[in-house]
Amino acid sequence: MINRKLKPEPFGKVNFRLPEINRFKLKNGLSVYHSFKNTLPIIQLKLFMPSGSIYDPINKKGVSTLASLLMDEGAGNLTGLEISDKIENLGSILNINSGKEFTTLSLLCLKENFIPSIEILSTIVSSPHFNESDFNREIKRLESQILQLNADPSFLAWNYFNKKIFASTPYQFSSYGLLKDLKNIANSNIKKFYENHSSAHNSFMVAVGDVKQKEIEGIFNNHLNKLKNTKTLNSVNYKLNNSEKQILLIDKMNSEQSEIRVGHLTKGRNVKDYYACLVLNTILGGQFSSRLNHNLREVKGYTYGIHSNFNYNKLGGSFSISTSVKSENTADALKEILFELKEIQKTITQEEIDFAKSYLVRRFPALFETYNQIAANVSSLPIFNLPDNYFVNYIDKINNVTLNNVEKASIDNILLDNLLIVVVGNKHVLKSSIELFAKENNFQFNET
Repeated sequence: MINRKLKPEPFGKVNFRLPEINRFKLKNGLSVYHSFKNTLPIIQLKLFMPSGSIYDPINKKGVSTLASLLMDEGAGNLTGLEISDKIENLGSILNINSGKEFTTLSLLCLKENFIPSIEILSTIVSSPHFNESDFNREIKRLESQILQLNADPSFLAWNYFNKKIFASTPYQFSSYGLLKDLKNIANSNIKKFYENHSSAHNSFMVAVGDVKQKEIEGIFNNHLNKLKNTKTLNSVNYKLNNSEKQILLIDKMNSEQSEIRVGHLTKGRNVKDYYACLVLNTILGGQFSSRLNHNLREVKGYTYGIHSNFNYNKLGGSFSISTSVKSENTADALKEILFELKEIQKTITQEEIDFAKSYLVRRFPALFETYNQIAANVSSLPIFNLPDNYFVNYIDKINNVTLNNVEKASIDNILLDNLLIVVVGNKHVLKSSIELFAKENNFQFNET
């Protein structure tokens, strides 16, 4: 009989075989990352085009999102309804999303319907209509969506956090765009933007599924050849600087809860202490048994969950902590977050290091279970210019992290003198306690 009071012991090393990743270029210059997987007769494609919101024209924030919304509303000799019907009849799934750096076209299809599905994808990419009537409809929908998002405290918290962290760069803006800018956008702006940013140059495709490299290379060369290979307008060159400690209180009338974001700018993705930062973050707030979650959820009962993370982009990255708490617990929650940030720079145990490394290693195979997961993970190779053997060496790199590495990473990557705290909540309830916290901990206090 199993004794449920005893914690199960792990069984030796993780036995896991990474999917093989092959890289090649099409005749038009499009880079392709391919992984053969035949457990199911399906194929997952992800086409990444460097046409995200950071490339939106000045005073026209929202152009990239509108372009992504309009791409499948009609292309080639197909109307939007015909595209939708054909995709559905083929049993395929097509999604188009615009983020801050890339517009991503994701296509999942059956192996038997791969060619007709890729034909539709090719038509959408090479000859979208961008009709005026579709533009008028989608810009109204986007306006409604932004209004809804601006009423969401969590969205507001991230919005103000990014606005402060990435001030004076396009990364400060939501990828959805700005409500005030939508009135400046015409359909001609969408067409010009797409023309300037749709190219095989700096785009790449990830393909995972039941099709061999030779076959898929031939299919792509035949059906994606209309994607031109001209240099796109996609340079990103901005200087980022951390600011002094500050707290920003955003008023959300009648709110019973506070959304909290804490963090600062940090180094980019390709740094020597990346793996030490992974272990450090796992201990601090990267998994359920982390210090932050144990303190604020298990001990204090302030929140259902709190999470920390190192986020990366082309400019560099940011360190952030996010949670929501009841209004009356906001100042106390901030005290505990600050306590944990200070404490992790003082003491880290070998036991914590071993547990964090075990967690990262044992969850690694789960990142490659589905076709979509494989494609999403493979995409990090070109996005961050990672070596081809990145995944092969991942477990060894994690296992080689030492206590000294993590201790140094905590000092180098948690910048207590540059912390930004954003609180979205009921200002009339929060202001006095937040101001007192700011004064006691030498934070500049601001409110909106």
